[in-house]
Amino acid sequence: MRENVNKKLVTNLELFGLFLTVLIVLVLLYPRDRLMNYAKPENYNILAKENIFLSIKYLEELIKNYPNYPDLKLLLAKKYIQIGEIKKANILLKDYINLKGNDPAVILLKFELLKYDAFSYKEGSQERKESLMILRQYLRENIQYINDPIYLKYLFNEAVALDDPISAREIAYKLSISKDRDRVYYLEKLVDLSIGTGDYEKALKALKKLYIIQPERSKYWLKKLAEIELYLGRYLDAVKRYELLFRIEKDYKKRSEYIKKTADILLWHKKYRKAAYVYIKGMEISPDFESKKRYFIKALKTLESGNHLSDAVKLIRRYGFDFVKDKETAKLMIKIALASNEPELARKLSIEVLEEIK
Repeated sequence: MRENVNKKLVTNLELFGLFLTVLIVLVLLYPRDRLMNYAKPENYNILAKENIFLSIKYLEELIKNYPNYPDLKLLLAKKYIQIGEIKKANILLKDYINLKGNDPAVILLKFELLKYDAFSYKEGSQERKESLMILRQYLRENIQYINDPIYLKYLFNEAVALDDPISAREIAYKLSISKDRDRVYYLEKLVDLSIGTGDYEKALKALKKLYIIQPERSKYWLKKLAEIELYLGRYLDAVKRYELLFRIEKDYKKRSEYIKKTADILLWHKKYRKAAYVYIKGMEISPDFESKKRYFIKALKTLESGNHLSDAVKLIRRYGFDFVKDKETAKLMIKIALASNEPELARKLSIEVLEEIK
């Protein structure tokens, strides 16, 4: 009888020793301080890099000893999701909510549960499509409750992966107004996502901020602003952008492009004087006689179309004699001078033309 008791006692000791050995190994591999550090928001996903089964065992052991430590339950729930133990994850989630209430971490974990559910269905199946719709809707409804940049960045990448530009846009907006060091990056993303989803007001506001924040890229942002304002029918606002662009742009081809766009918009709105002024600016920056002549002719014809002959005469007096050697320009100037009851000016132009012919 005594011998049987000793045998049983030895067996229990062996079991205890085995458990103790495993626990010591786990403690050595995953010190408590290290796992506690994983509970911090900024380290939310670090455990994904660890051995999943060992980390689960250690977390389970920690929770047994510290049942009122909610962050450990949240971490373990996330690990359970990774291995498909959804029921266990839901139980831990409920425990967490009872201890700490609904908070951003709960939103993220519910998001993970919905994502697991969606991707558990066959690709292309109706069940997956419907589940993904639910997942996107959940994300859109709960973005407003998330303010931590770490969580927001994670959800931004998830929204992009889920092909949900509306959620991505709203998350980018929150990150762009945060104090996060990457806020300018998300401000740029906000521009693209806002344009892509048709929220042009958000795009304009973001562009105006970028224009101030990044002066080294001011020309790029001004062009974007002009394009959107033109698309929205805010023509005169677009004109202001293009006028500024052709003043600060050094590349002649680009300046010519902005001058043309500015003049075209002004002519469409019958702003003949302003359009002529823009053409004169084009003339002044042109590198050769032919280019200058083309702009000068456009300016005169624009004023003629708007019946602003007195303004055309002023341009002729100021610049016209530089172009008398060109027959087309000379004929136009003489015609305008005569139509404006300026025979003396017409006579002087004619004399200059004759001098050029000799």
